[in-house]
Amino acid sequence: MISRKRPLFISGISPGPTGTGRLLEFIEQSSDEQGGKVDFIYGPLGLPSHKEAFAQGRWGEALRLVWRKVLGKIRMRVLVPLVQILGRDRTLVIFHFQSIGFARVERLLANHRGKIYAYLVDNNFFCLRSYNHLPGTNDSCLACLNSDFSAAKKNNCPSQPFPEADALGFLERLRALVREGRIGVLTQNAEHQRLAETHFGPQADVSLVGDWMSDWETPPPPLSKEGGRSIAYDVVFHGAPEPAKGNLWALALARAMPSRRFLFPFSAISLPQGETLPENADFKAMNWNSGLGAHCQSAQAVLVPSLSSSPVEGALLKSIRWARLSVVVDVEGAFSQEISDDLLLRLPKDPKAAASVFEARLASGWKPEEKSRRTWFENYRRENIRVLNQILGAIEK
Repeated sequence: MISRKRPLFISGISPGPTGTGRLLEFIEQSSDEQGGKVDFIYGPLGLPSHKEAFAQGRWGEALRLVWRKVLGKIRMRVLVPLVQILGRDRTLVIFHFQSIGFARVERLLANHRGKIYAYLVDNNFFCLRSYNHLPGTNDSCLACLNSDFSAAKKNNCPSQPFPEADALGFLERLRALVREGRIGVLTQNAEHQRLAETHFGPQADVSLVGDWMSDWETPPPPLSKEGGRSIAYDVVFHGAPEPAKGNLWALALARAMPSRRFLFPFSAISLPQGETLPENADFKAMNWNSGLGAHCQSAQAVLVPSLSSSPVEGALLKSIRWARLSVVVDVEGAFSQEISDDLLLRLPKDPKAAASVFEARLASGWKPEEKSRRTWFENYRRENIRVLNQILGAIEK
């Protein structure tokens, strides 16, 4: 594999149930369908829990997961260093620097003779937290965009997904390499491209190549019956239980809308001191295929309130396609800024102000036309379904 001339895609995250994992899964599938356009090296991160599979008696699945994680570690420790020796002329496309490890990436880049590209899966190119959001705030944080990173030092921002001693130094050197033309940048959407161009400067090689995952167009299974009747909610939260994804913001919204019933698709979470869970909120661990998708279809509205400058989010794409009304928070730099007000409801950042706007919209019964939602989704699909070919076009130009 290492001696071939095909582009080499490297990621510390393996194909699997994460956002990056599903993107890589689709890219690998597209490559196979075209006779093998790309080679891949995957790390061990992003796979489901083998401990959970063992606990539930799914022995075969658990053993396969253990083996995949072992192989991922071997690839990172053996194959990536081999690229420095045997693959120095290959074109590299690197996904999710932080999951590979900044130190390992720097060794990989040192003296590499081939082209190098970074596909930006999040905002780690300017934000140590990857999600550019400060806990306790209701907005995205752009303080380190095209800056000296002093705000990250002031706010004691941790590097994600694990601490690295020289993480800020890596981001500074990455920006220099992009500005020098040593590394090209691939982005998911127009707002993401704008942020990258702002950070790296007008001379940088920044290309918009898109993003697509095959599960985005899969209809959710029917809503299950509980106690002999269907359970429907006014509002369903669609996202991970993280402040950057707006989970605490959504709880504040629920408190301000006591007559509306909310569903959060995870177990009850720990709250800041002095706060309690709202009585009108239910917490039930589920994913898109085990109930969340069906609840999104049946609810009056689906809440995707990310508070970072999120690039393309599967939760928002699927909500627009299958939910009656998708709701976001108006934050700078987010993919949702590119979507028309005819297709979703954009709420103010303050939860109490948002509750007033949201309640009025729910009372009015307004929702986007299904035909408009479907047309927008189909257009997005048509523009992004060839993401592999668009990446290859950008790196071969």
